[in-house]
Amino acid sequence: MNREIILDKNMQELTPQGDINFPFNLLHITLSHYPFYNFPCHWHPELEMTYILEGEMTYMVNQTSLHLKEKDCILVNTNAMHAGEQYQSSDCRYICFVFDPILIYGFEHSLFKTDYVSPILDNTNFDYILIDARDPEHPACCDLVSRLSALDAEKNDGYPLLVKSGLCHLWYLIYQVYNRKLILYPDIVMTPAQARQIQRLKDALAFIYENYTGNITLNEIAASCHTSKSEFCRLFKQALHQSPFDFLLRYRIEQSLALLQNNDLSITEIAIRVGFSGPSYYAEVFKRYMLCSPTAYRKKHRSE
Repeated sequence: MNREIILDKNMQELTPQGDINFPFNLLHITLSHYPFYNFPCHWHPELEMTYILEGEMTYMVNQTSLHLKEKDCILVNTNAMHAGEQYQSSDCRYICFVFDPILIYGFEHSLFKTDYVSPILDNTNFDYILIDARDPEHPACCDLVSRLSALDAEKNDGYPLLVKSGLCHLWYLIYQVYNRKLILYPDIVMTPAQARQIQRLKDALAFIYENYTGNITLNEIAASCHTSKSEFCRLFKQALHQSPFDFLLRYRIEQSLALLQNNDLSITEIAIRVGFSGPSYYAEVFKRYMLCSPTAYRKKHRSE
């Protein structure tokens, strides 16, 4: 199967995370179900917790790259840009749940929000909080994630009450880890320069997502985030571990997959639609990344 994350032109994820009555969404995901074993940079106003069940992955949050291993838990803060990709040649299975922090604090100006939630959400030093085997809270955190997964699978009468209870307990553990890190690293502050770099990266990716179907150049992408071409290439490769050109080609191929599976467009029409100059170059790049031709991919997935 192929999994994808639907984004708007500003890289905000559009996938519904529950609904207004119960803003909670839990998924079991296998990384290889995404094209190229990676999910793209995106953000959303909800919190996201990822728990590694099996395997490993490289996980990026803003400009930080992390190596996540089995049983690692990571909480990504609201509006933080994040992405994941294959680590070496291993696959990865994980639980991911996204939830609105209102499930923790209940209402504006509550004690829960002002004393226990806002200090973390509003602290730009903490794009993420990693809980691994070195943290004393780790065993309880793993148990809670497993419990939340079981509750979501069964969906018995009243299960949202138990999910809310589990999230509050989980937040208590996160709050303990957060306070300990504040004590250990009191001088860690995001500088204005780092904040600008993150915004530039967001602007560049948004430009690519909005304009990938056209004949865009490296100079145009760099100009979209108000930086020089050389500085932009350095920043992009540092954050995403690939060149802007490679990212653009992979994104174009990824966008063509759904057209090959679900559309009667010709290979030439698909190539032009996703930004390639013609079918020959499209087929060459497609085979480089997908290890088969567009025609073979179409036949395989239509037969399935």
